[in-house]
Amino acid sequence: MRIRNIDFARAMAGMEITSLVRLAGQNAPPTDEQKARHTIAKRANDALKGSRARAYAPRLNAFSDREDLIGWMVCNDGNGCFTDDDMVSEGWDPMTLEDAWSLLQTILEEV
Repeated sequence: MRIRNIDFARAMAGMEITSLVRLAGQNAPPTDEQKARHTIAKRANDALKGSRARAYAPRLNAFSDREDLIGWMVCNDGNGCFTDDDMVSEGWDPMTLEDAWSLLQTILEEV
């Protein structure tokens, strides 16, 4: 069953944003935020091409949740401070979904 979920996530990662929005049950065109997240997710997936981390990192899409975003960041930089436990131990609040998208965008701009 888990393999099917992974295959589904990988298939979703390669879909265009309009198809993802329809899959999510929305008949409206994608919002600017969804388009931006799609672009960030595509860049994140492409950034790991040829990397060993790609086998372990979640495939991202515009509707990826906080845990997948954090999982991607951990796979990309194992020494970073991304998990809730790491954040709390450093005296910070855990990342929100919006914080995770923003940090992922910043990470990708530095690559």
